[in-house]
Amino acid sequence: MNKKGLARMSFSKKNSGGFMSVIFLLAIVSLISVAGYFVFTQKAVAPTYPKPPVPIMMASSSESIQIVGTTTPAQSPRALQVCPEQWIDNKMPMIIEPGQPRPVTQYFIYQGERHELVEFDMNWVNANCSLEPSVVY
Repeated sequence: MNKKGLARMSFSKKNSGGFMSVIFLLAIVSLISVAGYFVFTQKAVAPTYPKPPVPIMMASSSESIQIVGTTTPAQSPRALQVCPEQWIDNKMPMIIEPGQPRPVTQYFIYQGERHELVEFDMNWVNANCSLEPSVVY
């Protein structure tokens, strides 16, 4: 190869190396920007769930648990006044993240489906139904 060909070849390699460096740098900046976008928007749109009402329980002299009410200020006007089929008390171990609300572990089975305690008129259920919690592990 002659000197002109060598000079031309080294010149084109220098240009393509500079071009590739710019492309590589732009790719890195783009990736960092996209990653930063996802990190910051995940925190901004993370759903916040209201704390579920916690049942207030009281043990009677016979050691059976009776629900007296919930921490919600008032019962819904459409609270169910029916006897559920089953009362479940879930005692399965669970991992609760710090700062997260404790999940509701007691619920009723009514018409074959799970229903939360707050869906029922608890005063009516306690007065008219003979339910004992079924503990599940």
